[in-house]
Amino acid sequence: MNNHQLEEYIDRLYSLASIRTSEKINMFAIAQKFDIRLYLWDESSESSRYKGVYRIFLDRRLESCKQWSEFAHQLCCVLKKKGIH
Repeated sequence: MNNHQLEEYIDRLYSLASIRTSEKINMFAIAQKFDIRLYLWDESSESSRYKGVYRIFLDRRLESCKQWSEFAHQLCCVLKKKGIH
């Protein structure tokens, strides 16, 4: 995926989540829009599905920028599993 494709993908996700302003760019709000539970914990970041519920666990020890990177990665994994691309 090149940068242009990535930008289009992210733009489409924001549209699906009804995010139109930068103030709404919040990990917890984005996860909620896609019916994903988001947790902070003291382990490596990961995602899982249990009893039909998707969850993202983010390492709370990471710096904010790294947390966003981990969140984006895990979000993409979950959305692909949910069939949202």
